Amino acid sequence: ITMFIDNLWIERSRFTNVKFNEGVVLIGDDTLKIPLSDISLSSGTIEFYYKFMTDTSGYDLFNNSYTRTLFTMSNNSNNFISLVISEYKWFQLLVGDIRDVSILTIDENSRPVDSLLSVGDIAHIAVVWSNDGSLLDNNDTIRLYINNNLIMKFNDVWYVDDIKSISFTMGGGVSQINSFMHNYESSGAFDNIKIYNYCKTNFDLNVEDSKQLSILNPNKFLEISVDNSIFYGYGDSNLPVTLSGVEPGEKATVYIKSDRSNISKTISKTADVLLEWISIV
Repeated sequence: ITMFIDNLWIERSRFTNVKFNEGVVLIGDDTLKIPLSDISLSSGTIEFYYKFMTDTSGYDLFNNSYTRTLFTMSNNSNNFISLVISEYKWFQLLVGDIRDVSILTIDENSRPVDSLLSVGDIAHIAVVWSNDGSLLDNNDTIRLYINNNLIMKFNDVWYVDDIKSISFTMGGGVSQINSFMHNYESSGAFDNIKIYNYCKTNFDLNVEDSKQLSILNPNKFLEISVDNSIFYGYGDSNLPVTLSGVEPGEKATVYIKSDRSNISKTISKTADVLLEWISIV
């Protein structure tokens, strides 16, 4: 939106070329909110291209340095995951909740040279997490990739209170840490944002779209049967299966099997079976 007032003009939602397309520019208090479903703070992946309007110490063209927020994902219980460029301190990953926050980064001498980026640089950034380390190798709980290179990883475990009402915001500040860290804004352009509900550890930097991607739901790998012969899978038109005429005190058997051949370690294997009893007198 652009407003012209006499000889002044005010422009919002500015776009600039990043990798594949025009990326949305977020500066100051600008935010981009993305509604999510089937996404959890327990495990997942976020990847995007980012055009830096500061360097990786937070300095802009005017030599002003602030903590820059790239994204924050949170729930109703104020559990959150956030990626910031901290003032003077390079990238930091923030995980936990408002009462117990872990601020994760690596020593200056351990930072790869190709991860020290400047104003105008474009990089592919990905954050992968498994809050208890069960879905990543070496019990890693969170990782940061830049241009498909693993830059830092940690084993700090955090607790997730609630899996509902996930809020995802690009840019802006991290309200959960305002009490102890001044976080200002994002200063950059975002392009080709992708969010997964599983831990993805390899990234094709030349693929723009996600047409072949699908959400991996553990329920889709369950099958159920009443005779241990014919099984029905997720979404089958013969579901739900019904057992009738079961007298009080008697037992009835249903059979459940899973096809785990297409499930990798990077997705939770916890599924749900809904049961309902109807008593007719």
